[in-house]
Amino acid sequence: PDWRQRAALALAGMVPGAKEAVPELIEALWDSEREVRSYAVRALSNIGPAARVALPALAALRDRDGELAPEVSSALRRIRRGSDAPKQHVQRWREGIEGWWRER
Repeated sequence: PDWRQRAALALAGMVPGAKEAVPELIEALWDSEREVRSYAVRALSNIGPAARVALPALAALRDRDGELAPEVSSALRRIRRGSDAPKQHVQRWREGIEGWWRER
């Protein structure tokens, strides 16, 4: 892979809140390589609500790149709503309580 792909892959693993990279990631959404665009989408999704400024560019990418549309739609939802992590923690807590209750 070329340097753009390697850079986009590294950025895709960014932690939530790494908003400093958002402008470069928005630019990467227009890259000629689909793989670079895909990694940029993942990175923005991982950054979460701090990447809200990328919503218009992501919507445009969803409309012009059918292959990435499902991934982009997922990123749009995650950025708009925030991380699904709190929901997952609540679900695990409920399952634990229900399991404990059944054992009694």
